[in-house]
Amino acid sequence: MTDWFARPVLQVRDVETSLCFYADRLGFAGPWATKRMAKHVAQIERQDCALILADTWPEKIGKVLVFISLNADPAEQNGGRAARRTRGQGRSGQGRFMGISASGGRRSR
Repeated sequence: MTDWFARPVLQVRDVETSLCFYADRLGFAGPWATKRMAKHVAQIERQDCALILADTWPEKIGKVLVFISLNADPAEQNGGRAARRTRGQGRSGQGRFMGISASGGRRSR
């Protein structure tokens, strides 16, 4: 069975400030956060809504990417084909995860 989920990745200037806003003003809770090599990523949730806040691409602040998990059962081959197909359409992937820009993989100018 394939386990899929997607999260919007909001590119922000300061993850800590954004976490405070989403928690204090909108009632979100932060299940996890990580900071590596001066890059900060956190996921926040409220009811069935989960968002990822990131400062990993400063040139994309104010833009949204979509993070899709392709957790496929090893017995299923379709997950690998889907990942190859979306990479061929201009999407980026890393392991079992894939980032898709809101522009559908097209570069904005």
